[in-house]
This record gives sequence, structure tokens and C-alpha cells, in this order.
Amino acid sequence: MTAFDPASTSFTLPAMAAALYLPIMVLAGLRRTGQERTAALIFLYALIGAGLGIFEAFWRGGSLSQLNAVAFGDIEAYGALALAFLMDLAAHVFIRRSPIGGLLVGGVVGVGLVLLLDQQMQLPRVVWSSGNLVLTDDRLGVAWAIAGWLVFMSDAAFTVSDAFQKSQQPLLRNRLTYCLPAFLLIAINDGLILAGTEIPTNPLRLLAAAVLGYVALTHDLPDVRQIMRRVLVYLITVFLIMTCYVLGVGFVEAAFQVLPHFNPLFLGAVFSLFLAILFTPLLGLVRRFVDAWLHIDQGDPARTLQEYSRNISNILEMERLAHVAVSTIMENLHVQHGFLFL
Repeated sequence: MTAFDPASTSFTLPAMAAALYLPIMVLAGLRRTGQERTAALIFLYALIGAGLGIFEAFWRGGSLSQLNAVAFGDIEAYGALALAFLMDLAAHVFIRRSPIGGLLVGGVVGVGLVLLLDQQMQLPRVVWSSGNLVLTDDRLGVAWAIAGWLVFMSDAAFTVSDAFQKSQQPLLRNRLTYCLPAFLLIAINDGLILAGTEIPTNPLRLLAAAVLGYVALTHDLPDVRQIMRRVLVYLITVFLIMTCYVLGVGFVEAAFQVLPHFNPLFLGAVFSLFLAILFTPLLGLVRRFVDAWLHIDQGDPARTLQEYSRNISNILEMERLAHVAVSTIMENLHVQHGFLFL
């Protein structure tokens, strides 16, 4: 097998992962109005991610044999720093905040990194040591990249968290909630890279880029709380049914296995029928529990419309009619202020 063999798994897997960034770049190209700068930053993020994936494919395929594992890890760390910088800028631009501060910090980090990598400063061989930990002058660039990555990712997370807490718009808060799993995926993926134990092909970074692109460039997002509600209801219900089945069958077998003509198959069928009958009320109970836990109010539109129709059936005054309409909407949507423009 030659050093460059496209059929090699070591080359094809990272190359295929890099190709998966293309849909994200296409989605960024089909940007929605008002998010042009965010789309451009996401496009750059996906482009750099794809470039790092292609670089990894060639390195793992043996075409860059002049680079050892340490040099490859250093380049991956610098790539993670660049992506964290773009993530910080995208967070500020997306929520309509000035990215000037991030640009200035990025300039300082970039200049410092160039100076450290150029090694023109006369620094001692051992810059810092503590016990078994030793920082030499040739590793200052990587240490600086790690510090810069922490600054950019912390600032991006703080910016999104602050916007979430200050926003009174449910749709914006819902959109910002999607950033939490994306930041978590990036922290795990890039954290492993900076620790020297990266995951081949960096799948978590790809997934995070897909989530961020979908969140920033898609107009109508599903409600996160409703997604959590469905997942929790399903998992809790499955867990309760499995627990009831295992405990019930185990108890009945222990109690009746001494009887003659004992048939475990018949016992399992009877118990399965019992659980099938129990499923609907158990599902409703779990739904009410999850709704109360997540503070989700499952309104009834039919009941609201019926109540509104009943309240306005005998009203002829326009002012009173407007008051009833606004108060009914405020009560069912749990809003503090409402206005009706005629």
C-alpha cells in the first residue's frame, strides 16, 4: 500500500467527515435576511473545520509523514483556537452585540502567538515548573493557544447566557437554549484536543457546527421544552414499565413456581396484558409530572375559545369587548401586558 491511498480507512474516514461540512456551508450560503454576518462566520467556521479534517486525512493517510504526533497535535490546537475565536464573534453578532472587544482580544492573542512561535524573545529553556509539570520555551505557543481558547469559549458562553437571562422574548430564549449542547460538544471535542487525546475525525465538532448552523440560520425552531418533555416522558415511562415487569414477574415466579402445572409463558402473557392496560393512565401520570417539573402549561385552545365566546356573547360596547379579549389572551398566554389595536 502506498503512502497516499484513498481506499485506506485512515484517509477516507477523516475525508468523509470533512465533506460533511459542505451542507453547513451551503446552509450558510442560503442565509436568512438579517443574519448575513452570522452566516459568514458560520461559513468560515465550517470551512476551517473542513480544512482541519482534510489535513487530518492526509496526516493519518501517511502523506505528511514529516510531521510527528506532537506537531500534528499542535496544529490541531491552533485550529481549535481559531474556531473558538470565530465562535466568540458569532455569539456577539448573533445577539446583536458589538464584536469589537472580541476582535481586539483576538488581535492580542494572535500577535502574542506569532511572537511566541517565532521564538525571537530570549526566554529561558524552562519557563515554569511545578513538581512533575514543566513548561519549556518551545511549548509556550501551545500554552498560549490553550489560554486563548479558554478566554474565547468562556466569553461566548457568558454572552449567550447573559442574553438568555436578560431577554423577555420566548422565541429568542428558545433559540439560545440550543447553544448549550453545541458549546458542550465543542468543549468536549476541543478539550480532548488540547489535552492531547483528540477523537479521530472530531465528530463532536462537526455535530456542534451543524447545531449552530441550524439554530442561527433556521427561522422556525422547535420548542426545546417540548422536545425535552417528549424525551423525558418516553424514558420515564419505559423505565417504569420495565421496572414493573421485572419486579412483577420475579415476584410471581418466586411465589407460584412451587405450584404444579406452572407455566411461565402464560404468566408473562398475563402480566404483559396488565401492563398494556396500565400504560395509558401511567403515561398520563408521567406527562403531568414532567409538565409540573418543567413548568409547562398545556393549554386547551378549544376551552379557551369556548370561554371567550361565552364572555362576549352579550357585550355590545367596543371598549368592554376589547378588555375581555385582551384579558383572556393574557390569562391563557401568561403575559403581563397586552394591547389591542383596532
